[in-house]
Amino acid sequence: MRGAGLPLLALLVGVACGGGGSGAAEPASPVGGVWQLERIQMMDDTEKRPDDPSRYTLELLPDGAAAVRADCNRGRGSYALDGPKLTFGPLATTRAMCPPGSLADAYLQQLAIAASWMIVDGRLAIATAMDSSILYFVRAR
Repeated sequence: MRGAGLPLLALLVGVACGGGGSGAAEPASPVGGVWQLERIQMMDDTEKRPDDPSRYTLELLPDGAAAVRADCNRGRGSYALDGPKLTFGPLATTRAMCPPGSLADAYLQQLAIAASWMIVDGRLAIATAMDSSILYFVRAR
């Protein structure tokens, strides 16, 4: 059901380009601080939620470096922001075998095809290329 995600993707693009939003002051970018994965919304209407969001993190550093935790693995790489566009360079990660049910591989695969971002109500949403998914994050406490 690929078409079901199109309205959501259009909303992401519209808000990221300056439209919509709650009216509250939102951060100008996702850079700085640690984000924890809340869920991955696939465009076929399935949803993947981590059992422990603190095991799936993303940190975008001001120097263009990205740090990730994907369950039992950690990684670093680069990212580029250009307005609402967000892309990642190759992420070098450890390759430990995480326990059954881990979202590590799915999480890293979706980050690799990131295309755009927006922040609404304090949550970071990263949409991937080809309408495949949207990753939702909350700030780590």
